[in-house]
Amino acid sequence: MRMLVSQRFSCCLSAALLLTTQAVLLCAQVSGGANSVLDSLRREYQRRTAQGNKPDTALFSLCYRLALELSDRQPDSAIMFSRQALHIATELNDSAAIARGYYAAGYAHKNRGQFSVSVEYHLIGLKIAESRADTLLIIRNSNGLGTAYMAQRRYTEAQPYFMRSLALGERTHEKKAVSTAINNLGYILWRLREYDSALAYHRRSLALAEEARDTLSIGISYINFGVCYQGKRDFVQALSYFDKALMIHRRFGNSRNEMLTLYYTGSTLHDMKRHSEALPYLTTALQMADLLKMHSPLQDAYNILAETYTALGRHSEATEAMRRYAAVKDSLYTTESAQQIATMQTQYESEKKDKQIQLLRQEREQENFARILYGIGLTLSLVFAAVLVYLNRQKGSANREVLRQKNILEEQAKEIELANTKLHESNLQLHELNTSIEDKVTELETIDTIVQSINSEVSLTKLLPMLLEQGSVLVPSVEKSSILMLDEKTNTYGFVALNGYAMEELQHLRFSLDQIQYQYIHTKPIVDGVYILREYNTKSIDGADFTNAPPQCSLVMTISLQDDVPEGILFFDNFSSPNAFSNLDIDRFRRFRKHVITAFAKAKIVNLIQDSALQLSAQNQRLQELNTEKNEFLGIAAHDMKSPLAGIMISVGLLRRYHAKMNTDEMLKLFSAIEHTVQRMSGIISNLLDINAIETGKMNLRFAQFDIVPIIRQVLSDYHDRAEAKTIALLFAPDAENISVYADTGALAQVIDNLVSNAVKYSPLGKSITVRLYRQSHGIRLEVHDEGKGIKDEEMKKLFGKFVRLSTKPTGGEDSTGLGLSIVKRLVEAMNGTVWCESEVGKGTTFIVELRETSVS
Repeated sequence: MRMLVSQRFSCCLSAALLLTTQAVLLCAQVSGGANSVLDSLRREYQRRTAQGNKPDTALFSLCYRLALELSDRQPDSAIMFSRQALHIATELNDSAAIARGYYAAGYAHKNRGQFSVSVEYHLIGLKIAESRADTLLIIRNSNGLGTAYMAQRRYTEAQPYFMRSLALGERTHEKKAVSTAINNLGYILWRLREYDSALAYHRRSLALAEEARDTLSIGISYINFGVCYQGKRDFVQALSYFDKALMIHRRFGNSRNEMLTLYYTGSTLHDMKRHSEALPYLTTALQMADLLKMHSPLQDAYNILAETYTALGRHSEATEAMRRYAAVKDSLYTTESAQQIATMQTQYESEKKDKQIQLLRQEREQENFARILYGIGLTLSLVFAAVLVYLNRQKGSANREVLRQKNILEEQAKEIELANTKLHESNLQLHELNTSIEDKVTELETIDTIVQSINSEVSLTKLLPMLLEQGSVLVPSVEKSSILMLDEKTNTYGFVALNGYAMEELQHLRFSLDQIQYQYIHTKPIVDGVYILREYNTKSIDGADFTNAPPQCSLVMTISLQDDVPEGILFFDNFSSPNAFSNLDIDRFRRFRKHVITAFAKAKIVNLIQDSALQLSAQNQRLQELNTEKNEFLGIAAHDMKSPLAGIMISVGLLRRYHAKMNTDEMLKLFSAIEHTVQRMSGIISNLLDINAIETGKMNLRFAQFDIVPIIRQVLSDYHDRAEAKTIALLFAPDAENISVYADTGALAQVIDNLVSNAVKYSPLGKSITVRLYRQSHGIRLEVHDEGKGIKDEEMKKLFGKFVRLSTKPTGGEDSTGLGLSIVKRLVEAMNGTVWCESEVGKGTTFIVELRETSVS
């Protein structure tokens, strides 16, 4: 059988493998951050690397575990670590370690989609395990062979290996092996569309995983449950299990299983005809497959994606997906690889039979060995004597050869010294390459963190500080940073996020759009929105200065979403040197800027949606309030109009039927009643029209400065008869005969009329109503005081509301629309005044109005 890994590596190959593995480890860190075990293994490997990786059992175990941990995340990285593990095991001549190394390599190559290579590694590992009678390694390599066949949909060939693994696991009480084998057998049944039988296997596997508290295996079982229910067309159940699986595998950082879960979720949504929802799951899964180079588990993904694009009417993208589907399908499985695997399998079976024949031959050879041993001893004695004679003859010529070899060694020493010089230069180049790789990994980790934050967070308040922090990670020369943002309401810029600065240093500074355009946009040689700034405008729009000295230099990033107007400007400052930033830093920030723009755009869209939702909610609330007011308006109008109309109809009916029998006094009395009722209706209509005019803005006030005293006297005169009918005294006490006010004459008369009218309505018989008028330093004060029952505390809050009717009733049976005080409040406030009420139950009520005496510019 062809051996993939050599038994002995040269020193140069070992050094190259070590450097390559270190680089792979750094790249692998990008995708494994969620797993604390993997992080711990990385740190230990880096520590060993810094000390010099001497091959020993501990280093083998470290590389072996890294290979297994990375197989589901970074199969290329896992392959490199498995090769280093095999190299160490070979140098240690440890057959058990070699078998484990072949298992790890087979597992990694299977996830990479290299099935023929995976089968070859597992077959070698299986042979070594069988020769050692190592049950656990036999189980692992058998499972590995089965999964390699199963990935190619060769289920008949995979099943015996899973059955063997299951039998050995049950015999040795290896629950993990039993759970894995059962899961794989259930997967075969699912592929054969025997869903109920498959579910039975997966339930058994889940029970074992839960008993062992193996969360990762539980997550795998959830995937298997989901695909079974998808096959049974129970899509709701399937999506439920996929959601659980996705949460587990993301938490563990298992990229392969996360990719599978996303794919199956998208496939299920596709089956449900929910194509727009399926699309992001399918595209994300395929992007992860491209990143991980793991297309084998997603053989049908591009086909499903093509159908999804077709259903959405995106035909060019559907065509491209079908092209990718054909390319992936052709690359994953060919006739040649199938023949190669079949050949290796046949050779494995043949070698097992050869071993049995070889054991019989060894037994016969041992019988013959004793017979020839004596003869060999005699022959060796004769040969030894001949050698002594020969050596004596060769001694002279050997001395001459020694001198010749000495000269050769001196020449070789010179060549070695030259080679060492070149090697030193190569080491320096490798060091520079390693540093470059570390920088690139840091950049990738930072970008990955930013992308994750953008996907999970849409609030600019939380996103902006994170962008500043990650920018400082990307370029270590950054000492402080800040963000200027455009306030679209004021069209000015202010600082909204700081890193390293105190908020009081910059929060008072504001800049106009012209200042920003001149200082940071039009006068700078900007390429892709990033440049280095060394000159600063230290004054804001109001002339305020920075409280501290400006930086020596800054990396400036402008963010413009449309019309070249910057939405924001990011400053990454250094106070130590004007040359703290390089062109390499500018290039990094140009790549960084693309993700920052994405963050700004996404947050802005979400904020617009949220603002629209709030506005819509407020409008709906206002419509509901208006509808309620409309209903109250119609109800009150209907109620308050019904009684006067009935009175008019009765009076008119009496006149029509009995006018011939009535004398003049009786007729005048009825006419007077009709006139009073019409006036009452007119008052109701006036109040309703007044409140509507105020609220719709149709009431135009004409301000002027005039004497208020005559207006008060006229209103009191108008109410003299009504007050006298209730034996109520109307008193007026101004502190001067001429008191001017700046207001609208008609509106002010209406305010006084409403207040006096209310006082008359709610005053008991025989009481007094007092109107007081004062001149104050800032204007005038009008008080209308009655001696009625007063207003309860709980009713004071709603006193000036529309259609409000209190528990206190008019004392003479008068009507009330509940609009008078609302009209008073609106009119007083429209005249730039204030109105309020003071009352104590049992001691009367006082309404106070304050207005300006003169106009104020």
